[in-house]
Amino acid sequence: MIIPIHQAIYGERQLGHGLLANTGAISAAQMENLTDRPSLAPPGTVWFPYLSGFRYGDDYVLMRTFPDPQASRSGMVFSHALIAPAKQLSVSATLRSLIDLLPKAPGRLSHLEPVTLTVSHADSGPDIKAIPGYSSVVTKLLDPCTRLPIVWLGQDHFEDVICALWYYLWPAARVNLCFRLSFGPNDTDSQR
Repeated sequence: MIIPIHQAIYGERQLGHGLLANTGAISAAQMENLTDRPSLAPPGTVWFPYLSGFRYGDDYVLMRTFPDPQASRSGMVFSHALIAPAKQLSVSATLRSLIDLLPKAPGRLSHLEPVTLTVSHADSGPDIKAIPGYSSVVTKLLDPCTRLPIVWLGQDHFEDVICALWYYLWPAARVNLCFRLSFGPNDTDSQR
């Protein structure tokens, strides 16, 4: 199966945060507020590019957000989003191949092209015993007393945990998996 993927980039626009370019995804402009950093980082906090994922209407959005040192003011970010039809993406057991389509560094492209993701059903699952913290996250997800969201401290092994969760979830649950960076408990109040 081949899944069409739209792209969108967001960053500094007119001294604020906004859509800079996209490949025609109807929802791209409506998602601007979801592509900015959730809140101000505490003074002295050093943070690195991070991965976010969330469902938006009939789409699933996977995004990497970078600090933008070239912006006219501090604290600005640059985000590159991949927007896929949620129903089609839900049958893909591997999220890693979609993550690999995201850039590793911010790129100010004025023209983007849609891309495609080829889904193979022959993918083998990740070795969950080799992923630090995975079993703890699953235990919390399955515990009826756990209050969501679940907090992961730092970024080490985060993408591996997300990819393993995606792989072992059933299709309807995959596209409802939501994750992002947070600088404090107040950020979670608006968690989708």
